Amino acid sequence: MHKSILAVAALLALCAVPGGHAQVTQSAQINSNTLNTTANIVTLDTGATALQETVTTPGPAALVCSTYPVITFIVTRNAVNTTLAVVTIASGVYWQASPLFTSLLPGDLVFAKLTTSGVGCTNELPFTVSTIYSPMAGLCDANPTACVTLTGSLAGPNGLPANNMTLTFKPTQMAFLGGVPPSNPSSPSTPSPVPQARLSRSR
Repeated sequence: MHKSILAVAALLALCAVPGGHAQVTQSAQINSNTLNTTANIVTLDTGATALQETVTTPGPAALVCSTYPVITFIVTRNAVNTTLAVVTIASGVYWQASPLFTSLLPGDLVFAKLTTSGVGCTNELPFTVSTIYSPMAGLCDANPTACVTLTGSLAGPNGLPANNMTLTFKPTQMAFLGGVPPSNPSSPSTPSPVPQARLSRSR
């Protein structure tokens, strides 16, 4: 019987972060200038490294206010809120801030909150609030469109079972590979061994 393998490779562009890890951007919108308005951005299903928090306005004209708004990014962990970053807004259409801490855990909720309302603003709403992070796992959950499923069979040149064969992947971008064993049709409760798979990156 041929050994089959289901491989899921999540391909994301390389970014300038330590170790060349892939990054994910999650966004939401604040549609009101009312003080303390919030927007939930993402609940993490994996640990991650926080990279950057950003705020944008629709543009193309620059935001102009007599008093500029402030948006605070917050992490809820075990029912406790902790400030992740504070974005102080000025004239323009794009603002960013580095996180005050970088270690994010599975189950963390990242949301944005309007902590200072704008006064006399034009070209303001909606604010698009985004968190950028490097996940440790669960890329397909966080960014399904970045994932592709590959299914096939491993066999020797004679068509017989291919024990200990190596399957080599050479993606041109950062990739994460996961495999699951199929069920053995002759014994559905006993999964067949997963063939060895090797992931390498082209230089």
